Amino acid sequence: MLRCNLGEIALITLLSALGHPTLITAAMILWINLVTDGPPAVSMSVDPPFEDVMKRPPRNPEEGILHGRWLHIAVSIATLLVGSVIILLAGRVWGIPQPEVRTMIFIQMILFELTIIWNSRSERLSAFEINPLSNKALFISVLASLAATAALMLASPLRAAFNLAAITARELALSVLTGCTGLLLSPKPFTKPRGHGHPHGHPPA
Repeated sequence: MLRCNLGEIALITLLSALGHPTLITAAMILWINLVTDGPPAVSMSVDPPFEDVMKRPPRNPEEGILHGRWLHIAVSIATLLVGSVIILLAGRVWGIPQPEVRTMIFIQMILFELTIIWNSRSERLSAFEINPLSNKALFISVLASLAATAALMLASPLRAAFNLAAITARELALSVLTGCTGLLLSPKPFTKPRGHGHPHGHPPA
């Protein structure tokens, strides 16, 4: 989830550079971190091991923990930023008021982090190659985070407390499309398997 936290910082910096320093508020960041770095991130600690985990050679002790991952992190951050820029451009073209644009980016950020987590379970397998129910705690926590965010958006007093606004179906669709790009960020193109075993390992059932 490091790339998501770096992405938040990069997005805030980008919005400030583009003249939108107030689009992301402290309350929004607090909520985003609560529903993404809370139960979902903790649930990753109980992810079942892959079948060939004991057959893999160890890492090179001279390599850092993020060795070979920086490109994937950079592409992930860039994808988040591009999605936010698309929302900003749509807001200008469609004439969307700032509160609605803020809400769209809020939803995009949450969905991005809750979808990219599925591509964080393995160094070599994509989200579509691992059974999502093999970690029921993660599956339930992601659903709970989505439900909590939906409740926030549907409750007018809570929405107002976060300076958010009701959005149209078209605006919601764009937020979902740009947010769910996290599912496409497979680690496979960015990592090389260690050893001479199966190139992708065997995912947990």
